[in-house]
Amino acid sequence: MQISIKDNLQAARRSLLLDQKQFGREIPRALNFTAAETRKVLRSEMERVFDRPTPFTLNGMFVQSATEADLSAAVFFKDFAPKGTPAGKYLRAQIEGGSRRQKRSERAFAAAGLSGNRGFWVPGSSLKLNAYGNVPGSVMVQILAAVRAFGEVGYVANKTANSAKRNKSYRARDYFVIPPGHRLKPGVWVRVGRDIWPVLLFVEAVSYRKRFDFFGKGETFARSRFEIEIENAVRRTFRHQSGR
Repeated sequence: MQISIKDNLQAARRSLLLDQKQFGREIPRALNFTAAETRKVLRSEMERVFDRPTPFTLNGMFVQSATEADLSAAVFFKDFAPKGTPAGKYLRAQIEGGSRRQKRSERAFAAAGLSGNRGFWVPGSSLKLNAYGNVPGSVMVQILAAVRAFGEVGYVANKTANSAKRNKSYRARDYFVIPPGHRLKPGVWVRVGRDIWPVLLFVEAVSYRKRFDFFGKGETFARSRFEIEIENAVRRTFRHQSGR
């Protein structure tokens, strides 16, 4: 997903009494400053519309810079991350609306035949989330290990037994799966003493309304900002021509 910012000023450039070589140097500068400011605005918008977004999410946007040879800058989410799921993938449903992609843990439950036709999960009442409202990675490792759902290759490639043990709240807990069709809600439950509590509840889909207007907000701001930056570029070119 990306927002492109391009130079469409060929006619205006010819009509202005400007040093075309110098002005040609200024246009990439205007494009790149516009793209950088657009990224800042979109980051602020994420902080406004999302509940405690993680630094990974907030830093998931990148700027592709313009050059004199390629007068096009872009603000975009990468669709690849060395570790984990890239922000561009898991934010797509928040940007476009509709169902989100399955998480790796959800694919692991499905591959192990535990979730039936309910390929997604939502947090249960007993699940303690981290400061960003997510399931701690060490807790998910414990859950998947307890219910023997480590079917997806590489899911815990960078996890260790020690990382799971560090989460004292979930140490030595008895996790088990209640399948679809049971009188209790299907999902992963935990036994604490004589009580059982829902941890992850299996659901058929998780749908989102459009919350983050990446394209609308970004393109509107970029157009207005680029006009300002082109005016600044013209002024700098005139100053250069006059020797000031």
